[in-house]
Amino acid sequence: MSTGAQVAVLPPAGRHGERARAQPAPTQRPLVRLAAVGALGLYGILRWATMLSPAPTWRLLGLLGLCLALAAAGAVRPVLGRGVVALASVLAVLAMFALSGVPLAWVVHLRIAVTASWIEGGVSALPGVNVPYSGINEWVRVVVLLGAGLLLLDAGFMLAFVPGGLGDLRRAGTASAPGPSPRRPSARSCAWRRSERSVC
Repeated sequence: MSTGAQVAVLPPAGRHGERARAQPAPTQRPLVRLAAVGALGLYGILRWATMLSPAPTWRLLGLLGLCLALAAAGAVRPVLGRGVVALASVLAVLAMFALSGVPLAWVVHLRIAVTASWIEGGVSALPGVNVPYSGINEWVRVVVLLGAGLLLLDAGFMLAFVPGGLGDLRRAGTASAPGPSPRRPSARSCAWRRSERSVC
């Protein structure tokens, strides 16, 4: 009887598992995710622009566009391939430097040492500036824009390389979170169950 019960129960469970694997996960909604990132990013760059005068709105919009482009590439990563998305990420980093104000010739020729030296000078000048900054040190502006670019590209990288796994990671973290230890049933509850269903 037990063998027959197992044969009768297991096939439906297997079919249910196949249907669950065949159906797309409900959390994989790239358009909704892209719209949410775009809205939050737009609010962020508008606030970020208040640190500089005049506000570099177009440069910040370009940085937001890089973030959304990476997120869109992640949504079609199965079609493009991981290598194409990785190449797009490298190009996005180079474009971030150009949009932040680093001379384009330095970016094209990869003048890393010179760029790093000037960025270091801009970072060193940050503690003494007031916002909104309207001074003549152009590299202070470059450093402020690079900060926004790094934050936006960080979000773009996350969406490009982990497009559908964030919900699973959250669920896994919730499942692994420590909870209250199970309590042993008391003698009274065990006696009640014995009298009712003879379980204990």
